Amino acid sequence: PAKSQLYLLGQTINIQVSAPHLPPGLKLYISSCYATPPSGSKSSLKYAMIDNFGCMVDSKHDPGASQFISRTDNTIRFSLKAFQFTADPELEISIHCKLS
Repeated sequence: PAKSQLYLLGQTINIQVSAPHLPPGLKLYISSCYATPPSGSKSSLKYAMIDNFGCMVDSKHDPGASQFISRTDNTIRFSLKAFQFTADPELEISIHCKLS
C-alpha cells in the first residue's frame, strides 16, 4: 500500500502497479480498480474506476478524467482525478486493484 497522501478535489492522482518478479513472457493486467472508505469504516460505499478487465469507467462519462499513461510487461501506470463520495464527502478513500 502507498503512503497516505492528501489530494485536492479534481487534482490528478498518478498510480502505478507492478509485478517485479513476473516470469518472462507474461504480462501484467488490471482486471478492476475500485475505491472504498478505509478498512474499519462502517460505510459500504464503493466506486468502480476500472472494470470489465481493464476498461476505464470514468472515461465513458468524462473523457480525460482517467487514462492509462504507459506500461511495460510488468508495470502499468494510470491517472485519475481526485474525487469524493457525495454521500459522505469527509471520508478518506482507499483504492484497491485486482491484477492478473
